Amino acid sequence: MTLPHRWKQFFLAATESLQHSRVASSTALMILLFLLTGAGCVRISSNGTSAVLYESFDGGKTWKPANKLLSTDASATLPIEASNVLAFDPTDPQTLYWASRDGALYQTTNGAQSWKLIQKKADPYLALDVDPRHPCTLYISTGVQIQKSVDCGRRWDTRIELPKSVSLLSVRVNPLHPEMVMASSSRGDIYLSTDEGVQWISPLRIQDSAVEIVFSLSSVQDVYVFGAQGSVYRSSDAGKNWTDLTSSLKGATGGSPLKSVFLNLVRAEELIVATGQQIVRSVDRGTTWKPINLLTTSATTAIHALTVDPQDSQVVYYANATTLYRSANGGVSWQSFPLPSDQEAAILLIDPQRHGHLYLTIKP
Repeated sequence: MTLPHRWKQFFLAATESLQHSRVASSTALMILLFLLTGAGCVRISSNGTSAVLYESFDGGKTWKPANKLLSTDASATLPIEASNVLAFDPTDPQTLYWASRDGALYQTTNGAQSWKLIQKKADPYLALDVDPRHPCTLYISTGVQIQKSVDCGRRWDTRIELPKSVSLLSVRVNPLHPEMVMASSSRGDIYLSTDEGVQWISPLRIQDSAVEIVFSLSSVQDVYVFGAQGSVYRSSDAGKNWTDLTSSLKGATGGSPLKSVFLNLVRAEELIVATGQQIVRSVDRGTTWKPINLLTTSATTAIHALTVDPQDSQVVYYANATTLYRSANGGVSWQSFPLPSDQEAAILLIDPQRHGHLYLTIKP
């Protein structure tokens, strides 16, 4: 019997689970029998282009497309385009924004049951964040500009503009002090505004492409900057001065490029970082890092997406090219489930109020 490519991958994952005692032997054997007999199989798109966004209500065991457009055409869906942006309104998890690299911004207010096009621009969207006090106040990066909207994206004002050779990769609003907004660039510049984006200063330049900014949820003073090649800096005075913590993180990751960064909503001193091959955790505000045990090995997988339950950092999800992995105990044991598309995972996002409610974007 010849297995399709995706089920070969699942077969190998199940075999690896058995060998490493990550799941009970009987469970692993049942998985293998299901694959060999065809029992319990689900149909997966053969070309990965049936949907660009999926939703799961059971922690990734099953998925359904979440890409229906609000339109007179009942078959209209989100375009099959690459995206850097999938973000919640922090005041209402039923409201999300999806933006494409082709310059289209969409919004849902009913938990992805349907989406509406807000605006189509000539420039790509690279980052987006929402003011937690005023849900219709948005900040976006269009590459060379940071723009602000106060009417849910219908009109925009430019707040930063850089040369075309530089990209603005991140923009973040401080959830405890929304007057404070920060942005970062591909040449390592960090920009800081303390008046909702009216005036800006640049208090830091790192020797790395600055890809992510993370604000603490317990202290208005604490903020972190992460670079693409593993740099990390921490400020304990709202961005005025910075401590370089790079050597500790690179010591744990071997200097591998970063993929994702998460801050624990419950334990504010805890950070979780994914590279292409591993996931590491810090419980002392980035001073030291330790690896999280994975079901896959660094030699056999590439991590494409990561998310962590915001209410319980022991619940970790990551995806490679074919499979979603879930741990409920910080990496002590893992479950694995096939992804709903043959295309690679791009973004994993978890509902902050509903455990097991996941969103997944794919790379078309």
